[in-house]
Amino acid sequence: MERKRTDCPCLPPGWKKEEVIRKSGLSAGKSDVYYYSPSGKKFRSKPQLARYLGNSIDLNSFDFRTGTMMPNKLQRNKQRLRNEAINQAKSIKVNWLPPPANMQNGFITGYKIRHKKIGRRGDMETLEPNNLWKQEERVQQVRKKLEEALMADELARAEEATEERHVDREQYDAQG
Repeated sequence: MERKRTDCPCLPPGWKKEEVIRKSGLSAGKSDVYYYSPSGKKFRSKPQLARYLGNSIDLNSFDFRTGTMMPNKLQRNKQRLRNEAINQAKSIKVNWLPPPANMQNGFITGYKIRHKKIGRRGDMETLEPNNLWKQEERVQQVRKKLEEALMADELARAEEATEERHVDREQYDAQG
């Protein structure tokens, strides 16, 4: 295997690019590209390199094989993605429902998105994420019912206590 290590000016200082040309086998003549960090860590792929570098450098237009930035590649990818999105999107309908009156406080803190997914067989399925307002409204309804039940229980106990005192008073008066 023939190895060539060179500086890579598109990456931070100290990074090296190594191209290894295969000498034998069915893939003789083909090359593998590796990158080495200043500390000597070896990277075999662009995703691995991107994970290591994080947000310190934008690798969207970086060509892993040549070690250069390719602005045309980035523009082509953006245009291709834009065209795919346009071709796939037939229409979009947007509706907005305000939260219930008792939940309004002047700030929009969430929203819901509901869309239809067309399966491989052409069948439609409506997808709706959890609606926090509906959940909160349900919690408030349950809380109100519990409070009403507790109040009814307290009233029943108070009535029983009054009746017991009334019976005790009648027995006391009868004895007395």
